[in-house]
Amino acid sequence: MKRKVLSFILAAMLMITLMPTVIFPVSAEGITVKETASRLDYFNIYDFHDGLVRVYKGKSLCDDGFIDKTGKEILPVGLYDGVGDFSDGLAWVSKGDKSGFIDKTGKVVIQIIYDGVKDFSEGLAAVSKNYKWGYIDKTGKVVVPLEYDYGASPFREGLARVSKDGKYGYIDKTGKVVIPLEYFVAGDFHDGLACVSKSTASNYYDKKYGYIDKTGKVVIPFEYDRGSNFSEGLAVVVKNNLNGVIDKTGKFIVPFGDIKHEDGYRITNFKDGVAIIVKNEKKSLIDKTGKVIASLDQYDDLFGFGDKMISVRKDGKYGYIDTTGKLVIPLEYNRALNFYEGVAYVAKDEGYGYIDATNKVVLPFEYTNMSREVCEGMIVAQKMDQTWSIYEIQNSSAAKPAEPIKEPEKPAAEKPSGEHKVGDKLGNVLNSDVKTYINGQRIPCYNINNKAVVLIADLRNYGFDVVYNDKTRTSTVTRNKDKQFTPMQGIENNTAKAGTVAFSYVYTDIVAIVNGKKVESYNVQGNLAIYFESLGDYGTFSWDNATKSSKLTLY
Repeated sequence: MKRKVLSFILAAMLMITLMPTVIFPVSAEGITVKETASRLDYFNIYDFHDGLVRVYKGKSLCDDGFIDKTGKEILPVGLYDGVGDFSDGLAWVSKGDKSGFIDKTGKVVIQIIYDGVKDFSEGLAAVSKNYKWGYIDKTGKVVVPLEYDYGASPFREGLARVSKDGKYGYIDKTGKVVIPLEYFVAGDFHDGLACVSKSTASNYYDKKYGYIDKTGKVVIPFEYDRGSNFSEGLAVVVKNNLNGVIDKTGKFIVPFGDIKHEDGYRITNFKDGVAIIVKNEKKSLIDKTGKVIASLDQYDDLFGFGDKMISVRKDGKYGYIDTTGKLVIPLEYNRALNFYEGVAYVAKDEGYGYIDATNKVVLPFEYTNMSREVCEGMIVAQKMDQTWSIYEIQNSSAAKPAEPIKEPEKPAAEKPSGEHKVGDKLGNVLNSDVKTYINGQRIPCYNINNKAVVLIADLRNYGFDVVYNDKTRTSTVTRNKDKQFTPMQGIENNTAKAGTVAFSYVYTDIVAIVNGKKVESYNVQGNLAIYFESLGDYGTFSWDNATKSSKLTLY
């Protein structure tokens, strides 16, 4: 009898250890946390998209797969040379230099035949063959012929940006051109308006910008040197290096100040009804009428918005203020990112964790790496033993807020070498007659795998910040719109025959992060290099066949 009871107890204990459980009680904000998977052995786990999460095993450069929230393997790692996140139920995959799409069972539903692909958005995806782009639907049917140059954007608000011969316009989902291809710079639609320019000036900052609606009507004239996307019905514009804020009719909500942009006058986009304005390093919180809500001079720096909370820093410690400027969470953290779905990622000396809006800990500070924000109600976290857990966040008290500003994703502490050792030759850099430009300014490039690559260090001269972390062996690239261009001079054309070997490139354990995403990187003569196309999140590309030039125009 004792033996049966003991067996029953042991079986019950085993069942308990295997079952996902709520690991913390309901917080004051109505938040519960449930562990859905644990002790997962991966080098990195990314963010959830469409109910699945991409995982990276780390044994080679192409070692990605997918799991669900229980940790069940949906797509084994290493089947493809490249894998993208799921969007609209499909994810792109590549083998060699061709790409196609799989569904959530891992089945190839669109053949791996395209030279280039982009994520599905609003039911369509941009694809290319022989340098020409078009759009397919989720059955693989071509609905927009492959006739456009590089720069075909995902559909947004029912329209997509396309280009031919260096000019941009917009098409609808039938492929009909609804706004003629007559702009030299064109952004995506936000709040029904897009920032565009007809200026032929070669320098990005010499162009004049205005805004059009989805019929192509110019609703705000071409008179600004720069303009942001509209957010909450407002946009920041720059004229003669002075900043202001306009509404969708072009009316000024915050007039141009008398302090030039480079002298310390900055305005953020509006979020949760407020924005931050900086004049001569004096910081204020303003509402949509331009009225100052609160002075924020007591803080050293201000960060992103989310759930009507703003991260602030003073004397090296972080906390949160609300949209009235009141400090609601003390300055006690080493780092504090945006609130999203009622919780925020924060750091203390002992590790990373999550808190709710009352400063109650919902995930303890015992993790070495974790999601920077909640995605689809899920957080992934890595413990000291390098294994991962997946947690489901349930918030019963609050509606889902608007999407916050994203922070770059921090990779795991060290990239294992797998099949390669640092310094191993991977292939050859070829001579090329292609030229690369950012905002009309030439940047040196090389040819790896028939694609243009640029050196990360050079990007510092073209409006980007580059930060190297020796501890994590990462080099992070972020756009800095306030940074002046100091383009490299005296770049000579390559006179060697295109396609011939110039020198070799070798394996590096340094991970390149661009806009929060891990991108392929190589060691080119002691310098970290990335594909030029990796910068696509920051602007639009165009191809000039006559001069063999790839041009990136930054947003």
